[in-house]
Amino acid sequence: MKQNRPDRLSYLGLTLQTSRQMRIVDVGANPVHVPPYQRLLDAGLCHVVGFEPQEEAFQALMEQPQDNRIYIKAALGPKGPAKLKLYPTDGFASLYHLSASALGYLRKFRRQLREVREVDVDLTPLDEVPDLGPVDLLKIDVQGAERDIIQGGAEALKDCVCVIPELRYYRLYDDEPLMGDLDVELRRQGFVLHKLQWPVKAHLLNSQSGRGPIGQIKSQIIDGDAIYIRNIEDPGTWTRDQLSFLALAADAVFDSPDLCLR
Repeated sequence: MKQNRPDRLSYLGLTLQTSRQMRIVDVGANPVHVPPYQRLLDAGLCHVVGFEPQEEAFQALMEQPQDNRIYIKAALGPKGPAKLKLYPTDGFASLYHLSASALGYLRKFRRQLREVREVDVDLTPLDEVPDLGPVDLLKIDVQGAERDIIQGGAEALKDCVCVIPELRYYRLYDDEPLMGDLDVELRRQGFVLHKLQWPVKAHLLNSQSGRGPIGQIKSQIIDGDAIYIRNIEDPGTWTRDQLSFLALAADAVFDSPDLCLR
C-alpha cells in the first residue's frame, strides 16, 4: 500500500476538490522531529499555524521555508501567568516539574534534573487566539499540558476532524494529567481513539541487565502519539470538506488507508 503513496496523495488532492486548504494547528511545534503532516505540507495541501514558546526552538522554526505556514511565539493554556520549565535536553520543556521519584525508578532522564531554568510565560486559551481561523487537524505535544489546552479549545475544535496528542502512560512530571484524563476530555468533545503510534518504552534495570538479551528488553511503556478522529458513525452530519480533510489525513498523516477508502 505504501509504494505509490505520492501518486495516491496527488490523486486525492486533485479529486477531492475542497473549498479551501486544510488547516493544521501544531501546538508545541519545536522541530525536534519531522512533523507527521510534512507530506501534506510538501504537496501544498495544507496550511500550518504553529505555536512554540521557547526562543531557540521558535528561531529554528523561523529559519525554515515559510510557504503555507506561520509560527507564533506563544504558550497556550488556562489564561494567566505561568512558569515554563526548561531542561537541558530539548523536548522536555513543560509547565510541570519532572518527577524525581519517577525518573529514579526508571533510571532514565535523571540528568534533566541537574539544571532547570524557568521562564515566565502568559498562557492564552486556544479559543482566545485572535484570527486563528478553522482548525481541521490539531497536533499537540506539550509535555503534560495537552488536556488543559484542549479543554480551552472546545469552540476552536468544534469542526476539527483529527487530534494527534502525545499520551502519557507513565507519569514523568509531577501532577501531570495522564492518558485517561486526556481521553475523557477528547471523548467529551466528540472524538474517538483511532490508533496508537510509536510507543516509547524503557528497560527496567535489574540484576541481570548486563547479561544476555534481557538487557535489550524494554517493558515499561512511557508515552507515545495517538490518533483521535471525530466520531464518524453518522457521516451524514459531516460536511464534504470534513470528509475530504479526514481522507487526506488518513492517507498522508497517520497511514490509515482503510479509513481513507471508507
